[in-house]
Amino acid sequence: MEIERPKLIITILSGVIVLGILAFSFVALAIQRDIDEKNRIIELQQVKVEKLSEQVNLLTKVSWIGILQHQIENSVRSNHFVVRKITFGGDTFTGKLSATLELDSGNSMPGKLRATNNFDMTDQELLQELNHILVATSELYDNFKAENTDFPLWPTGNYTIKIDDAVIASYVNGELTLVRG
Repeated sequence: MEIERPKLIITILSGVIVLGILAFSFVALAIQRDIDEKNRIIELQQVKVEKLSEQVNLLTKVSWIGILQHQIENSVRSNHFVVRKITFGGDTFTGKLSATLELDSGNSMPGKLRATNNFDMTDQELLQELNHILVATSELYDNFKAENTDFPLWPTGNYTIKIDDAVIASYVNGELTLVRG
């Protein structure tokens, strides 16, 4: 029995169409797998970019802290002292700020510092000098913070004040107290 010619053409065309649909499906599936793989790679790259961005932000803050330290050092003064070095610590970037201020008595107070942290001035006079240093330092800090809002507010932590490597005072919870050696 002979198949009619139109039925044969329709059968062949149907077979070709089915093969085309199958081929298209395989190609579409391969393209979808490729897209899924590319999306996975993009997501991994986004995670890497986020981590790098965090590191850049941290390095930027560290750089700004270094600049701030240099602005404070040798520029903040009282009648008898100058901030020779300031070192910020604690959780400087997200939490409580702490600092160590190392003061230099310079030549303005020869012989006034003794090994026992005693000065040829009253405790009240010394506290006034140190408070002046803290206020001037905090003003520079606040001016700097106005441009760098990620920094913690001053004062948010504890401060140690040293003269000639001897701890002479501490600032804790808003109170400046002398430390006796």
